[in-house]
Amino acid sequence: TKPTECNESRADFLNFFRHDVYVHAIKISLADQGLSLVPLVTNPKESIRIILSNPTGIVKRIYKDTCVAIASEVLKTDSENILSEIKLNENSEEMNSLGKAGIIVDPTYKIGFEKTSVVGEDLRKLKDLCNEFEDIFSKSQYDIGSCTAGEHDIITTSEDPVASRPHRVPFKYRDELQKHIDQLLASGL
Repeated sequence: TKPTECNESRADFLNFFRHDVYVHAIKISLADQGLSLVPLVTNPKESIRIILSNPTGIVKRIYKDTCVAIASEVLKTDSENILSEIKLNENSEEMNSLGKAGIIVDPTYKIGFEKTSVVGEDLRKLKDLCNEFEDIFSKSQYDIGSCTAGEHDIITTSEDPVASRPHRVPFKYRDELQKHIDQLLASGL
């Protein structure tokens, strides 16, 4: 959807997109609140799972049917697992694997092994690995490579952390420690 249409429309992903989707920009109002987005390329089914980051530490509420990101439809090109964005007029421009437009990828680009300190059998193994996993290693000077090893669920909660035994302070230092704590609290720490 267009950025100006985010508040009014909601896409039915089964009917709207025919190819993979590149989610690349967070809505400006959410960015102003300190939220950020992890860009992703996915095959949309009923919905798209988007990873949002909230480094502010303040609880943010995002309500149902709220537009949170801008997405573009992309196609995989024939050259080295590069994605190409589909424009509204069906013309596409070549993009690097992160989807940054305007970068022309050189299909003749090769990883230079001349400057490596690896020799012999190790060099052959390195070249074999680069060829075997060519979709992971960078294949142009603007491509940083990628890894899609799988999906991991990191479960976080807002509950208090598990309590541990307090550090024991010798009795003769307790008054001095309490005095330091009171000074820190009085200074606004």
